[in-house]
Amino acid sequence: MSPSLTMTYVTSEKKQKMMKFGKKLKDLQSTKMIEPQAITGINRLVCTSKSHNVELKVNVDGQEWDNVKFFQISSQWHTHIKHFPLALFSDTRNT
Repeated sequence: MSPSLTMTYVTSEKKQKMMKFGKKLKDLQSTKMIEPQAITGINRLVCTSKSHNVELKVNVDGQEWDNVKFFQISSQWHTHIKHFPLALFSDTRNT
């Protein structure tokens, strides 16, 4: 059996444009987070942007890389790394 990666991720719901009547602000804030999901058996993970003309800014171990079109991680890495935190941010001002 070859080693594989497991990816656990959490997404959040998009902000609602209007506040619904009858809901308190506290109730709306508590419903935004969704339970963590897990995907197992990953051999290689390739990350890229949805748009072809958008380049990423990637930070690995404190070293920042600009103008990255894609990056990949593999379960075949020969290192001591056990966890690889990955965060994707989006600009919500335009949504």
